[in-house]
Amino acid sequence: IDHQSQSFQHLAYAKAYFGPKSAYQFDAMTVSSYLGFGALEDLCVYAADNGAGVFSVVRSSNEEGALIQNAQIAANKKIYEHLGEQITSFNEKYPDGQIGPVGAVIGANIEDARDVAALMPRSAYLCPGIGFQGSSFQELADNFQEATLRALPASSRGVLMKGPSIDGLAEEIKNSIAASKAVYETISTSPVAKTAKM
Repeated sequence: IDHQSQSFQHLAYAKAYFGPKSAYQFDAMTVSSYLGFGALEDLCVYAADNGAGVFSVVRSSNEEGALIQNAQIAANKKIYEHLGEQITSFNEKYPDGQIGPVGAVIGANIEDARDVAALMPRSAYLCPGIGFQGSSFQELADNFQEATLRALPASSRGVLMKGPSIDGLAEEIKNSIAASKAVYETISTSPVAKTAKM
């Protein structure tokens, strides 16, 4: 697949999912950058132009992803670090001081998540792994520290496993919201977090 074909394909995806003419009108979507972040640029631009966002997988919560994501591509540089730099470069095209349209998927269970997040100071972070995969809201906060304030925790299977009972699902959603709120309130009032906001 040549570069032009990749860009055309990704732009077609973008038009299908984003914007007023889309049947879905998504707010955001998750993508893989395995074809190279440059191949996603048209998709990212189209999403941004239509008030939407994109989350690119950088450090996933599954063990299988580590081999590729941590691979060395140059002296002292890993694939995920290179991708983080490219995401930040893209987001810097947008107004200063704001979170850009491209975020990163970083697992809640990634122990060095704070350092990974530091590569992308203009991004929000989608954080899977809570619940079914064994992570927790507190572990997310411990791993991300002040970067937790830009983290969006995800517990999809953790919630769905409580189904098909509607009451079971509702109770798990309620518990997840309470646990998340408690962690975020603690982080947002900490001295480190206040310094990070300045």
